[in-house]
Amino acid sequence: IDNDERVVQQIKIRLMTWYNEWFLDKTVGVRYDYIFNSNKKVNKNIIVNLIKNQLSNINEINTVNYVNADIDNKNRLITINFDVTINFKRYNEVINLAIR
Repeated sequence: IDNDERVVQQIKIRLMTWYNEWFLDKTVGVRYDYIFNSNKKVNKNIIVNLIKNQLSNINEINTVNYVNADIDNKNRLITINFDVTINFKRYNEVINLAIR
């Protein structure tokens, strides 16, 4: 795939990657370990900002319009809803991740 669809796929891959997981660049990925291994409940704004930072690092994204994250700590699930602008078109996607 190419063009905008490639960027949307890149976003999904980036958000499904744990921080420090990819051997070619240990700085890529989301700090899910921070979210789920903390002894206290992590503030939702911190989680949303972690995700926004990842999206902001993708050059082809013009604007991050919206990010929401619903966390289920008990079952270690996270649902990420994001809306971005790529080449003046808006894309809204939902990713469901089971953190094991």
